[in-house]
Amino acid sequence: MLGLLLAGCAERVELEVDVPTRSPAKRWARVLEANAHDGKVDYDAIAEERDLLERYLRWAGEHGPEMDQMRESQEAKRVAAVLNAHNAAVIYGVIRQRADVSAPSLADGRHGPFFRSVRFRLDGEWNTLHTFATQNVLGRYQVPLLHVGLFTGNIDSPPIRWWSHKDLTQQLEDGMREWLADDAGAMRPDGKTFQIHGDLVDRADDFVYWSDAPTLCSYLADYAQDYRKTWLEAQDPDCALPTFAPSWEVNHGSVEAAPAPTGRRKRKRRSPPAAIDPAKGPG
Repeated sequence: MLGLLLAGCAERVELEVDVPTRSPAKRWARVLEANAHDGKVDYDAIAEERDLLERYLRWAGEHGPEMDQMRESQEAKRVAAVLNAHNAAVIYGVIRQRADVSAPSLADGRHGPFFRSVRFRLDGEWNTLHTFATQNVLGRYQVPLLHVGLFTGNIDSPPIRWWSHKDLTQQLEDGMREWLADDAGAMRPDGKTFQIHGDLVDRADDFVYWSDAPTLCSYLADYAQDYRKTWLEAQDPDCALPTFAPSWEVNHGSVEAAPAPTGRRKRKRRSPPAAIDPAKGPG
């Protein structure tokens, strides 16, 4: 039994595809955007594109901020790369387990082997999803908004999307607003009060130390609206928030339920972003 446990701790997701000669990121982004809606993912539809997802992850294993030696001045590009690689690995882990029930399951939660034992090769290194998120994303950039950029695959996860390096801070801010505004999201109505996602409260120090906000309540109030904003402001200065524990049910949704695509909004071109302002996020 000990041998099996140790083997599980060392498990690596070996993808039996060659490293693509050209980045498949744009193709993968289109598949993700077509099959992610209302905070849910159509894993059945993405499973039909498993070859493409594997090629993208194989590419992300040999490319990224470190492997491609992206300049420090290209912070938004660096951040988008690690967020998208992490989130693709989460999705791959889900469809892998759906095809093979013996594979680690998301149902075991944040401290289970899905996040803490299975290793993916990302940006030139083998890491668990927990280590990659903690060290390569949050610890490396120390921007509170990046918590909303890390998809976890469960129904309480921040909303999933493809993160473009263009206007990345605006996308992350929109994601935080969306997550807080959703009754099934990070801030849930409970009579005349609210319950806050337990993971946000557990990481409250990140929102205080990495920003100018004196409390988590103050930080979240900047992205909340109407009564949610008023309620959060009323919790200061103590900011003793009631919480709910995340459910680790997979956030599967059928693509048939999604609205018809309307096409991507065109964005204005901007000059390359400067370094991240820790109080705001990647520019």
